[in-house]
Amino acid sequence: MANGTAALEIILRAIGIRPGDEVIVPDFTFIATASAVLQVGAVPVFVDVLGDTFNIDPEAEAEAAAITPRTRAIIGVHWGGQPLDLDALAVLGQRHGLVVVEDACQAHGAEWRKRRVGGAEWNRGI
Repeated sequence: MANGTAALEIILRAIGIRPGDEVIVPDFTFIATASAVLQVGAVPVFVDVLGDTFNIDPEAEAEAAAITPRTRAIIGVHWGGQPLDLDALAVLGQRHGLVVVEDACQAHGAEWRKRRVGGAEWNRGI
């Protein structure tokens, strides 16, 4: 990919995000997180982030409340090298039937539970 923005758009198209679908994104992130959603015709739904890491809090009631019948995916961003809670994000996604997209463009070399972020090993049980 030429850049992370293009990668996010291709990922959203590959997982079947269509015009009118909703995708949950953090309210504090690089513009590409929301613009990739808009580029495929979907609607970004912003949720609050944690004050100490600026990452989505997958266990917050506000995130679950943002999920509607039109919600198809959630993009978790590892902001500024701070890995988000991938385990809790996977549980949230599974509970609501959402595809979880991991954006690690801001977290080169960061690890979650001794695994590099962005490789999705956490989601495959490796």
